[in-house]
Formats: sequence, C-alpha cells, structure tokens
Amino acid sequence: MSESITIYYLGSKSSILNQLTFYLRHFNIELEEYEETKINQIEYLMLLEPVLIRNQYYVLSSLWKNWLMDNQPNAKLIIASYRQSDHPNALNLLDFPGDIPTWLKHLPKAGAYQPQYAGYKEIDGHKYDQYSDPWKFFPLPLGLDIKDDLSVFLNGHDRVNSFVDQLIRLRKAMMDLQVIFQNEEETVDKREEIAVEHDNINFSWKALKVRWDNYQDLFKWLPFKSTVEQLMQELKDLAEHIDELSKNADLLPETKCIDKINHLLAQKIQRYVYYEAYW
Repeated sequence: MSESITIYYLGSKSSILNQLTFYLRHFNIELEEYEETKINQIEYLMLLEPVLIRNQYYVLSSLWKNWLMDNQPNAKLIIASYRQSDHPNALNLLDFPGDIPTWLKHLPKAGAYQPQYAGYKEIDGHKYDQYSDPWKFFPLPLGLDIKDDLSVFLNGHDRVNSFVDQLIRLRKAMMDLQVIFQNEEETVDKREEIAVEHDNINFSWKALKVRWDNYQDLFKWLPFKSTVEQLMQELKDLAEHIDELSKNADLLPETKCIDKINHLLAQKIQRYVYYEAYW
C-alpha cells in the first residue's frame, strides 16, 4: 500500500467530485475541501477550473500560484479542467493519468514559477525592467482571469470609479473637514463648508460601498479569507464613524480606518494581482 496522500480542492464542479474521489481512492489518495486554516499542511491543492462566480466563469490558478510562491512555495498547484493542455500542472478531467502518484511526484512546485526577466521598457529616457509569468506560457482553462476583475475593482478601467480612488476621495473629504475645523471662528461660510464636506463624505462612502458589494463575492474563492475579514471589520468601523459624523456635525473625522484598508489592500492583495510589478 502506497503512502496516503491528501489533495485539497477548491471549485464549483460538484458533478465531477464523486468520480474523481472514486478514481483517486484506488491510489490511496483522499480529496478534502480546502480550508485556509490548513494551508500550512497542504502539499497538493487542486483548483477545479473554471469556477462559476456571479454567472461568470473564472480562472483562479494564476493568482493562487502567486500567493503560494510567497506563502507555501513547496505546495503543488493542480489545474483540473475539461480542457486538454500541455501545462505541466494541468489535469485533464476527461483523461486521468494511469499512474497519478507518479504524476503528482513530478509536478512542479509553486515556487518553481518565479517571474522571468523579459527585457526592459524605455519611457521618457528611463529603463524599466519587465517580467513575465512562466505559469501563463501554457494554455489555461477557458474563463476570465480573476486577476483582471480584481484589477478593475482596485483601479477601475480609468481609475475614476475604482475602490482605491473612492478611498482617496473619502480620505480627502475627511482631511478637508479637519482643516475647516481648525478655523475656530464660527461663521455662516464655515457651516456651509462643513455641510459640503459632509455631503462629499457621504457620496464617496456610498460609491465605495457599492464597489465593495459588487466585487466581494470574488474574494470567497481566493487565499485572502483572514485579510477580507479584517477589511470587512474596518469597513464596518468606517460605516459607524460616518454614521456618527452625519449625526454630529461638530465631530472631528478620523482617517485611521481608511489608512488600515489601504495598507491591507497594498500588502495583502495588490501584490498578488500585480505580482510581476512587485518583483
């Protein structure tokens, strides 16, 4: 009897799981649904791609590979789909390997897919190094790369309606209100300025909330559960603070929640959406 192996899986293809489980048990391999709490013990992670989210099919593997490279580089990521692919980590669900333990043994680890130097780009006389992702040198399952939608969430199509842009607008409105409060003289103009900034704060907050509500379902499939929980707590605290501001026009606004949200986005999420840029 070969040594027992556990493959953790993530995906929405529930119809294939029974067949896959039956096949793997012949080789003393167990399938177990992925949980973030078990990330440190994961040797194999299988993504059943594409994943159906909000009536759209997404490919998650490129982002997961980026995250594993930093956090679990010895883990082996399996792309399981119905598409024939020459990708070294691809498993064709219509044509299982005859000897999957050997196939698993020879799978490249996540850490093997480091960005590769791809020359430089010259802009205004300055040279900027460029890097490419070897994970994407091979065909991936059909579907929208989830990194593309996360990029739109973070920075928008033109940065006008992005989550980050709305955070900046909200922070600016709060800072402007702080400046107004520094003027101790009570005038009609001051009260009008305070009212205007309160309107700006409420407008930016509503836009920010809509942005989050439209995209938060994507994060349920990504390796950011604890980060998203922190984000949601900061957004909750921010909502309560804005509600207090609307009830008390003399309350001094604070930006600490916004600063924490910006930090979480930059350090915990953006680096895996734009991994080559951080290299």
